[in-house]
Amino acid sequence: MGLISNHTRWIFILPSPHLIKTEERHIQDIAFGVHCLLKKGIKQSNIDIFIDNNISSVTDYIFTLFNVPLSIPVLPTNSIKSIMDTNKKRNAVVFITGHGSPEGMVHDIPIKPFEFYDIFQTSPNLKKTVFYFGQCYAGIFNYMPLSTHLNHSEKHMNNMVAIGATGLFPSISYRYDLNENVFWTANIFLLNIFRWILDMVDVDGDHKYSIMDSFKYASIVTNETIQQIKKNNTLESMIEIESLLEKIKNAEDKKSLSLELEIESIDKKMSFMNAIQESWILNAPIAMTTEY
Repeated sequence: MGLISNHTRWIFILPSPHLIKTEERHIQDIAFGVHCLLKKGIKQSNIDIFIDNNISSVTDYIFTLFNVPLSIPVLPTNSIKSIMDTNKKRNAVVFITGHGSPEGMVHDIPIKPFEFYDIFQTSPNLKKTVFYFGQCYAGIFNYMPLSTHLNHSEKHMNNMVAIGATGLFPSISYRYDLNENVFWTANIFLLNIFRWILDMVDVDGDHKYSIMDSFKYASIVTNETIQQIKKNNTLESMIEIESLLEKIKNAEDKKSLSLELEIESIDKKMSFMNAIQESWILNAPIAMTTEY
């Protein structure tokens, strides 16, 4: 039986330091993911949402836009371990958004790879778990001993697969329009994972919809999107630079706020040209044989 069954927990995680406001775009990433799962037929009782610094009025508004039932509980991330310690499901699919750093997931105390993986490796009844890391510096969670079950004893034989949006670099987001009323700066990689789940593609032609297919699809479409953004930015920047130079030439105040804002806008577009995002997968043999 595949992952899309009543034996799977679908978990969304958005950690954040308690003094920093959780960004709405990250909540929107989660809302879109839940929206896709519900359209796929996943029961809302099998969905867990963990968001730090949750402001219910904001989350409720965003969930309503995405047709996400407000009856799905939203818990803080420090309750993940206690929830997983009483797990009764055989599988878990975990989506991580928010901010990352070279120290791990951004939190009051950064969440490190081993401690995070260990929560799921030692969770009772779990046999398979797949993680989709969307945050910056997701590569911190790569190169971990998942194939040896974190060196635990045989009683903890949860087969885990990890997939990351990017290596030791920032991840990339861009504006995505779900419809004329709902749009946000979406995490490109997670967005494409959710789109694949909603409309699965057998990328490698083995007549299965596997974890590996989701990885290949999201990686391909994400890279194509980034290439198109870079192309568009280059063309737009060339036009804007030409216009800006003419304005500076004719301006009395060459340090005016309007000119500085235009320079800042061009600088952001140009800096994107150096952006690098290379996705990765850990424990590929399990990913190839585990079907959705």
